[in-house]
Amino acid sequence: MQQSYKKYDIQEAREAIMRYCAYQERSQSEVKKKLEQMGLIPMVIDLLMVELIENNYVNELRFAETFASGKFRIKGWGRMKIKDRLRLKNVSQPCIDIALAGIDDEEYMSQLRRIAEWKYPKIKDNNPYTRKQKLIGFLFSRGFEYELVREVVEEVFQ
Repeated sequence: MQQSYKKYDIQEAREAIMRYCAYQERSQSEVKKKLEQMGLIPMVIDLLMVELIENNYVNELRFAETFASGKFRIKGWGRMKIKDRLRLKNVSQPCIDIALAGIDDEEYMSQLRRIAEWKYPKIKDNNPYTRKQKLIGFLFSRGFEYELVREVVEEVFQ
């Protein structure tokens, strides 16, 4: 069954997309996709995107920094996973690099240790080697760099 969307004129679309952007930080690709879902023609989408960027409703660097900070502090993600997700949102590499540089190295290692110490007792396996391997796999899946994971696992559980 085909889904019907509301048809927007330019002014309605402008107001709706400004509310959409004001609600939370959005990437340029998310905003463009939303405008396409509104059924607007490409020329109008481009005009609205320029207006949103000029009026600072959409800022790719601000989005990348907010995204990276939130996913690191709240979700406990590592730099690799954050970088991958930002790439999926079509954020430029310079913005990704700046956002990742905003994560403090000491805080990063502290978060990695905290997650490792939280997860290790929850792993149900009698073999200590297997438990360490499962912990390494878990931390790696969270997006932490393999070298740092090995360092923390060896440091904390020796």
